Amino acid sequence: MKLQSLRLYGKDLKVLVVNNITDIIQSQTLRMQEMYEEAMLATISHEQMNPLNSIINFTDYLKTQTMDYLCIDTLSSSMSLNS
Repeated sequence: MKLQSLRLYGKDLKVLVVNNITDIIQSQTLRMQEMYEEAMLATISHEQMNPLNSIINFTDYLKTQTMDYLCIDTLSSSMSLNS
């Protein structure tokens, strides 16, 4: 690669002359692969967390429902004992 000065229509321009673009293509390909891998990893992590979140939330729901039921059952039992 070589940077050259050029005057065109009264304007000074800089031109980058590339003889071999293999390095540029390899660099861009590597960068694209890295971006793809990051996106893939993020997607997989997200997809793995979704079922886990569902399980956790359902477990919490069952705990609260069970605790509510046990409290009501205990309250009912204690009221019938007091009567």
